[in-house]
Amino acid sequence: TGARPVADRANPAKFYALSFADAKVYRSFDGGATFTNSDVIGLPATGGGGGLRLLAVPNMEGNLWLVGHGGLYHSADSGSSFQRIAEAPSVTVLGFGKGAPGKDYPALFAAGNFHGQQGVFRSDDQAATWVRINDDQHQWGNRFRCIAGDPRVYGRVYVGTDGRGILYGDIVK
Repeated sequence: TGARPVADRANPAKFYALSFADAKVYRSFDGGATFTNSDVIGLPATGGGGGLRLLAVPNMEGNLWLVGHGGLYHSADSGSSFQRIAEAPSVTVLGFGKGAPGKDYPALFAAGNFHGQQGVFRSDDQAATWVRINDDQHQWGNRFRCIAGDPRVYGRVYVGTDGRGILYGDIVK
């Protein structure tokens, strides 16, 4: 009850559900017919939901990101364990885009606060480092509802704002 299911974006038989009632991730390996508790290690307490979101990485089976409670968490084992990313923005929304040239992993796009600076950020190395991709003159309202990188164009990002429409930006060359 109250769980939010997420489809694995590489294996159509796998689904995950983040339960706010008991702070657990449930998994299905039979197309969503049945779910079992993953007994996940490293999952933060949900506190009733409070903006937690579970996202599956496109074309990478079992690769999940958890956003919320001032933290960013990653699982590469279908939700069996999550590792907190120590040096990451306090993310409000997270999305994926085409990976940097020569990289096999998608670029991560995040809106939030990083080192006291509100902005839109990109990571090309699975959240090890982040670069701010907007500036003080281009805040776009600072209330983002969704963010997504373009799956075909490296560096292009789309942001859905709170009342200002949908904006996109490219890497300035």
